[in-house]
Amino acid sequence: MGKNKRLRKLGRKKKAKRFVIIWMVFLMLVGLYIVNSEIQRKNYLENSNLFKLEIEDRAINFLGKKYYLDLNFFSKYLP
Repeated sequence: MGKNKRLRKLGRKKKAKRFVIIWMVFLMLVGLYIVNSEIQRKNYLENSNLFKLEIEDRAINFLGKKYYLDLNFFSKYLP
């Protein structure tokens, strides 16, 4: 009985850590989107694409550079 409790507790900790990491990444992306829209609105920079997510191309434009995503990599770590 004690072993099962310990395993459930570890499982909950893992899920909580995943949730916190996903939540932090989400907040970072929303923050970058807001900053990017303000920079474009006020026309501060020549290349104003700080962050842009392109789902169709599976790419992210971050600070003017394009990075391609391998979504199969993430499927291994998500339940």
